[in-house]
Amino acid sequence: MTDTRNDSLLRAGWRRLLLAKRYIIWLYVINLALGLAATASLGPRIGSILDSSLYSGRLVHGFDLGVFMELAAKPETARGAQMPASLLLAIAFLVVEIFFVGGILAEYLAAARLERGRFYAACGENFWKMVRLAILFAIAAAITAAIFHGIRTGLGNAFEYSPRERWAFAVQCLVLFIEALALLWVRMWFDLAQTHTVASGERAIRRSARQGWRYARAAGLYRAYFALAVLTVAVIVLGSWFWWSIAPASQVWASFLILQAILFCILAIRWWQRALAVAWWESRVPAQEPVLVTEPEVVVTPPPTLPPPEPAT
Repeated sequence: MTDTRNDSLLRAGWRRLLLAKRYIIWLYVINLALGLAATASLGPRIGSILDSSLYSGRLVHGFDLGVFMELAAKPETARGAQMPASLLLAIAFLVVEIFFVGGILAEYLAAARLERGRFYAACGENFWKMVRLAILFAIAAAITAAIFHGIRTGLGNAFEYSPRERWAFAVQCLVLFIEALALLWVRMWFDLAQTHTVASGERAIRRSARQGWRYARAAGLYRAYFALAVLTVAVIVLGSWFWWSIAPASQVWASFLILQAILFCILAIRWWQRALAVAWWESRVPAQEPVLVTEPEVVVTPPPTLPPPEPAT
């Protein structure tokens, strides 16, 4: 039996995603531009190697993984020289995305398209709040990953001399799956914290994190998050199969379009998850009444009355 509430939540999130589609497209375009800038110097270096190599045909007329790994291992490619620029551009995109979070969430909460001035005002107002929440999320995700890494290491040591290698592999896969579920829950927790911050204008980030934790424990949203996570995996698997089996290696633009379509779908699904958090927050969290500021009552004291002057004698 289908959960109708879950279906309605997915539809409500989808409607909000469509409202902000222009900003999602802008994020994709910025990501594409920064990615092209990061790889601009890599093409000439690889071309100088392949132009004088007999192995180039295996990459031009097909894709040979062994040849590609051998090419990547060559010192002439200088992969390390590409890392600083790529890292800086990746950080630049992360900053741009964090800047957009406040404005897009404000548009999700309004359930209507915001004027450009109001949108960028919401972006600027919430930017540093989103940065601090992103730092808290990174800490929480790192702690979660470290705990599961310790569990996997312990299980690996326990099964090191076990004759049942298949059981050991199955247990490791199970732990990885549970870790992915835990990290998805952490992501949902901080999406709710971001929603609470933008909706309530909360300045104390730790209080927003506590509220997000309380909302995440209330259940009802995680199933929808999990459904979109499964959709993301399906997009990656099916898109990779389509690229590997259908796109000809000689048609560079076909491969480029398929891979970029996969990336755009992943980005859109991620913002769909944030839209789910907003839709859930509005349906479960009671509307906050505005605080009425009353002016103090001013008591006017009349001046003392003086007795009439006595007549002169």
